[in-house]
Amino acid sequence: MAETLMISGIGYGQGLVSRPVGVLDAASATGLRRFNQGVSGLSGSSAQAPVGLNLGEGRLALSAAVSGADTVINELASLKETVEKARGLSVPSYRGDTNVFALQAEADQSASNIDQAVDLSSAGGTNLIGTPTTNVRISSPNGTIAVTVQPLTARELGVSQLDLTTESGIEAALSTVRAALTTATSRRELLAAVSDELGNRQRFTARLAGSLNELSRSATGSYLKTGASLDIRA
Repeated sequence: MAETLMISGIGYGQGLVSRPVGVLDAASATGLRRFNQGVSGLSGSSAQAPVGLNLGEGRLALSAAVSGADTVINELASLKETVEKARGLSVPSYRGDTNVFALQAEADQSASNIDQAVDLSSAGGTNLIGTPTTNVRISSPNGTIAVTVQPLTARELGVSQLDLTTESGIEAALSTVRAALTTATSRRELLAAVSDELGNRQRFTARLAGSLNELSRSATGSYLKTGASLDIRA
């Protein structure tokens, strides 16, 4: 059976489609089905009603989240250096003037810096790298993208209570920080991919509106007016 694609409210003067066309992801239970990616092992509930954002709000939230994720990754890299320094305390030439207690304080400060970066990554009340409590749906001119919060707090990454005072604690901390770096990088890339998708969709919409306008001129001899509706049957 032929499908009908409804394109309503095209504002050709602005090159935008004022109403969503199609649905990129109708289910908000996954992280991002548009990229065939899911997010597993996240705490919090996904049964709550998703937060709805328009395109501008979504782009701001994603930009803040990606920037915050970059800061978190930098802090994790610094934390990894701290743990490696603690691991090398048994080597006099590597130890320098530091001690295990000073390095423990550095590790605790890095964890605090991570949480601060996450707290500052909120845009319009939406924090895409905070504690995962609900899903977020971002409306673009061509559909809706459902995103699950990608938590990057020190607790979620497992680096909130590292122990650098014992040899076993240092070894466990190094393994934890390495895993946290991998997790944070992966979640940052997912958010960046969503941000890129929104940007690409916006450019695609502008091109689509222009093409339909030219099609109308070729078929009828006149351009479509703002607010015109089309039924395109495939």
